[in-house]
Amino acid sequence: MLTKKEADDIMKMKGEVRGVVFQTDATYLKIKYGEEGLKKVEENLKQLGYPIEFEKVKAMGWYPMGLRGLSLMVIKDTFNWDDAAVKAMGNMAPKFSFMVKILMRYFISLEQTVKSAPLYWPKHYSAGELVIADYSEEKKYVNIRLEGIKFLPVFCKYIEGYFSRIIQFALPDKEVSSQQIKCSYRGDPYDEYKVSWI
Repeated sequence: MLTKKEADDIMKMKGEVRGVVFQTDATYLKIKYGEEGLKKVEENLKQLGYPIEFEKVKAMGWYPMGLRGLSLMVIKDTFNWDDAAVKAMGNMAPKFSFMVKILMRYFISLEQTVKSAPLYWPKHYSAGELVIADYSEEKKYVNIRLEGIKFLPVFCKYIEGYFSRIIQFALPDKEVSSQQIKCSYRGDPYDEYKVSWI
């Protein structure tokens, strides 16, 4: 379990995030572990000095980015998840997000999804920038880069799953996978993810 000092350090992350991310986590956790599971996460966050009442979070409200990182770490610790479990939650998040449902009406093709993705990022996050670093429909991949912000590794696993699902929405009959290929936490200048399909 995280220490108070580790939690305090995580809370120093720059930027803010929309409350909808906490709502999608809550939905996923309730499906997987019931109300009791969600309460365990809330209690563990409270013990670290950063309480979140998931049911009271406002979807369009702005919350500290550090709270996003901390909540993911606490979720991972509470249920003893490995990276694959974090990625699975990230993969399901777009299915539960009302913001994604609204925006996906405009992402009617893969090309439109890739073109619109950089505009979508600041609707969720106040820090960092999403850049399409490389894209080839013919070679069946897109490289998505996050610049100007340093994420915790747990968030990187989450976002791997998230990006897979967004591309899956545009390619419902394809098998989509993702992998982080650059990591700012490991010293790269940015985070980059390769999303591919067959």
